[in-house]
Amino acid sequence: MKKLIISILTVAVAFGFTACDKSARSSADAPKAPASGNSALDSYMKEFEAFVTEYVDAAKAAKAGDAAKLQALASKVQEFAAKSQDLAGKITAEEAQKLQEFAVKQAERMQKAME
Repeated sequence: MKKLIISILTVAVAFGFTACDKSARSSADAPKAPASGNSALDSYMKEFEAFVTEYVDAAKAAKAGDAAKLQALASKVQEFAAKSQDLAGKITAEEAQKLQEFAVKQAERMQKAME
């Protein structure tokens, strides 16, 4: 189960870099990281949420002709993949489910930003 969640997160982050959909949400509309009581998970979700917000802003800049901001985020994808693997041993199946739901919502934000 944990490996599945980690795979989904990795795909969600990577998918955001290639997806195309129509309406990006602003950071004010962003789904917020739910508190889980697991400090490692909570920290990861907050960092991931901040990354997605940064990604949405960079995608908007790329649409306006400044792709450098978006390209600069590519290294963070690898960072989150590594953090995902580290997190796998620190969460329960219930927490993994919450993380999966959160990651899907964040991936949708990333996808919409690319339109």
